[in-house]
Amino acid sequence: MRGLNVERSSDRANLLTALSAIEVRREALALAEESARITRLRYSEGRDTLTDLLAVEAQLRRSRTQYAVALLRAMRYHLALQRSSGLPIRIP
Repeated sequence: MRGLNVERSSDRANLLTALSAIEVRREALALAEESARITRLRYSEGRDTLTDLLAVEAQLRRSRTQYAVALLRAMRYHLALQRSSGLPIRIP
């Protein structure tokens, strides 16, 4: 029984950490989107180079990927918590 409580506590802590990570990644994605918007504008006005544009687009793709990974981790920990709590697995 103690092992199950430890596992449940660990799963709960992992889920809370994952949910925090989602918020951090969401904010990073918003910043990357804004940076890309500004760089595209500056590029269209001839004030930024193609290299600048490609770099910001690559960062935007990385931010999107990191956000998706954070969502998947949270889902995994959510399912682990359901399992360790003895609840039926429900996918939200």
